[in-house]
Amino acid sequence: MTDGNTDTDADTGSGGPEGRSDPLSAESLAGLTRALGWLLVIGGVGLAATGVPLIFLYRPDDPVTGDRPGLWWLRGAHSGASMLFIGAAAGIVAVLAVAFVRRLRVPPGWFIGLAALLIALLGLMSGQLIAWDRLVLEPSTDGSHPRGIVDALSDDVRSVVVDGAGVSRGAYAAWAGVHVVVVPLLALGLAGVVRRRARQQRAPDEPPPEADGPGEQPTPDLAPRTELR
Repeated sequence: MTDGNTDTDADTGSGGPEGRSDPLSAESLAGLTRALGWLLVIGGVGLAATGVPLIFLYRPDDPVTGDRPGLWWLRGAHSGASMLFIGAAAGIVAVLAVAFVRRLRVPPGWFIGLAALLIALLGLMSGQLIAWDRLVLEPSTDGSHPRGIVDALSDDVRSVVVDGAGVSRGAYAAWAGVHVVVVPLLALGLAGVVRRRARQQRAPDEPPPEADGPGEQPTPDLAPRTELR
């Protein structure tokens, strides 16, 4: 005897392998890259929200006692946003690699994915190179409470100590410019490219405007015309 449910499953294909959605299909991978893209945006917003105050308020831990400054949580939030940004960018590249192996075309494409990962790594490297431990000031300068990148770039600083190594003012200023100016501009430019591509992909899918109604041709103007002589 044949059960009715079996006939239904055979008709719909839900009981066989054809009826099951492939987790590595183009649609599934595209949805995963979109989710990672939103995580990338959240990480970028978090980096901007925490990074701007750190330009003026950053202070390292006390090198002798190890005590943390009052705004230590701001540094922790900035590091967390950085890890989220890098993880999302690396995840997009990983999904694109899976799509490449399966010979699938998945947005946003290799250019966007690799560019996002390189920007994230550049931000991480430059951020580590401007997180100073101590400022070597001029003898006549009172440097009891230096703060942020702004004080590190002042004329009263002779050199900067980063991770136990001395860094010249010129090298520190260059890396600070990369982290504070170049990396955000690259990220904004990449976001503009992604937005423009999304608009271009949506444009062909929009139906053309209809004249009088669905499936109807425009009504010709049958009114008589009077010629002036």
